[in-house]
Amino acid sequence: MALPSHPGIPLRWHHWLGFAALSLVCCTSPPVLELCPTIATISEDFVGAGQRPQVDILFVIDNSGGMVVKQQALVATFGDLMRGLDSQGYELDYHIGITTTDVGSWVSPGQPWTMATGACDSFAGDDGQLQAGSCLDRQNGSAMAAQTCSASCPDRSFVPTDGAPFLSGYRGFHNVPVAMELDPKTGRMVDRGPEYALRCMALVGDGGCALSSPLEAMKRTLDGHLAGNRGFLREHSILLVVIITDKDDCSVQLARRAENDPHTRNCSGPDADAAPECFTPSFRCLARNLRCDQPLNSAGRKTNCQERPDSYLEPVQSYVNFLQALRPQGRFAVVGLWPLPAVDAGGQVVVVQDPKVAGSAGLGAAAGPEAACLAVSDPSFVGQPQLRLTHLAAPFRSLGQQPMEGSVCEPQNYLYVESSVFSHNLICHQMLVTLQGLPKLREDGTPACRAGEVGSDSPHDVPETLMPLCGAGCCTSMDTPYTHCGGWNDEVIAACRDEPQPCYCIVSGGAKSGPWEVRAGLWRPKNADDPLGTIVNLRCALQSAPVCTLPSK
Repeated sequence: MALPSHPGIPLRWHHWLGFAALSLVCCTSPPVLELCPTIATISEDFVGAGQRPQVDILFVIDNSGGMVVKQQALVATFGDLMRGLDSQGYELDYHIGITTTDVGSWVSPGQPWTMATGACDSFAGDDGQLQAGSCLDRQNGSAMAAQTCSASCPDRSFVPTDGAPFLSGYRGFHNVPVAMELDPKTGRMVDRGPEYALRCMALVGDGGCALSSPLEAMKRTLDGHLAGNRGFLREHSILLVVIITDKDDCSVQLARRAENDPHTRNCSGPDADAAPECFTPSFRCLARNLRCDQPLNSAGRKTNCQERPDSYLEPVQSYVNFLQALRPQGRFAVVGLWPLPAVDAGGQVVVVQDPKVAGSAGLGAAAGPEAACLAVSDPSFVGQPQLRLTHLAAPFRSLGQQPMEGSVCEPQNYLYVESSVFSHNLICHQMLVTLQGLPKLREDGTPACRAGEVGSDSPHDVPETLMPLCGAGCCTSMDTPYTHCGGWNDEVIAACRDEPQPCYCIVSGGAKSGPWEVRAGLWRPKNADDPLGTIVNLRCALQSAPVCTLPSK
């Protein structure tokens, strides 16, 4: 079965289309066509030519005890981060938001526990609210947190000035005060206002709930339930979620929050470790989420630890599903600084007994040499066992998105957050948009797509004028893995320079990305940027894979 050729579609893509068409009749033996229906869907994507990507970066920063030194190490890297974001090589249109890991502990609003739980005495905690205030105005942290803030945040005026709960920047313009200073590295005057603002915002202190819940906090920040957070996450942006914590996620199922009850009792016996009241709340999340060869209600080293099937925590998969529904593949990434390795990948779990508290109520994770991770150079960089955060990242690795994990216990790794933002291919793949499936073909062999300019404030409008497909040479030059930032490379420019008007291509992935990846690219004469205030809407009729049902016997 030969499919017609068209200059807008690379030849090897025709071969693939032919294979796909033949596969429709290969579902059963003998073939039963009526049992292999195909389903057409319409996809909507947005392509650009040299446009500066919109990137929304969410920092989820643990604000429980022991985190001040880690926050200090993090904000020390923000100078390099901001210089990269504002460099001419990227010129990103970015938002940076900060949220904490505190989502409270109560069963319901206005229903406190009968004994005080300190910073956990609330139903919602910070509830995923973006933290745009200065650390100089925070009152619920330790003396160490206050000292760190004073040393890193020069002035409480370094916060967003436009009412937004996040820092924004585009082509050198920011929504925070200007602070022109001499850069000793370059000898040039630079604006350090964005760096100072990010420092002041990100030093969230250590006065938050010890039941650290970065996954739930992330979801609440992004799910739209808080009117104050709206405007941070834009419809067509790339999303980067950066999580910094020294313990595992404790996102408790809302229906099981009664198990947060701070009352404890001493428990013994190998089966008693299933009871939540055996442990203090700070250790309960670990104990109620893990099942090891040895019970968790006694001191000692635990082996072969896995997540319990009856864990009271919200399944990690629900947060994976949330992110995948929020952004299509290739439009988001997760970056993490947390304890490594995970407990089911060689990480150790050692339970110790508080000599001042008898019984299981005095148990906790080791904090010294037997901790899950510990910096030799600085014992304040210590972490508790975790596996949920690594499990969050794992599905994205299988999708080829290469999640990035670094140990929170290694001070040198904090530079890794800045480098990972720019090394991640999400930012540099803006010249090509990965489609959601295989486009159908019209009778003349062209893909059943249309593309045209619309206003960026109404991206779903139908374009008044449609763009043509580019020529074969132009499209073939785009049919390779593409990692250049800020515009097409010399090969594409040379191949497309004779195109008389803006045009688009539908191409298969190159040899390195695999033949099943179909992408769209846009060319504008002279490699020009998209006009300000516009976006290119691309819609394609997609042909799904066949759905096959074996005949009944």
